[in-house]
Amino acid sequence: MKYAFKKNFWLFDALLIFIYGCIGLILLMMFFSKHPTTSTNLQIFLFNPLSLFYIYNIVKRNRTNRLWYYLSGSIACFFIGGLFQDYAEGTYILALSLLIRCIYNIIRKKNNDK
Repeated sequence: MKYAFKKNFWLFDALLIFIYGCIGLILLMMFFSKHPTTSTNLQIFLFNPLSLFYIYNIVKRNRTNRLWYYLSGSIACFFIGGLFQDYAEGTYILALSLLIRCIYNIIRKKNNDK
């Protein structure tokens, strides 16, 4: 079991963060749109474009828990925003997959520090 936590999927993490960040850029542009249905899209909490700034750290394998705590917080904001806005079912699946990846990386980092 310890071997599974030593694997480092930095390329997968970088691609995942890049995709979520690009979706966040699109949502950010839609947030400032004049169209009434796109102006209050609370999915910006999950697909946050600020995550693009962490790609360099992932590629350089300078993995800190700050990224994963940041993403876990954005996922929590997404689910709290779900109280005020209805999301498509697929969006919840994307949020849960990112949450599982965050939890895995936090546990892996803690096990490697021991």
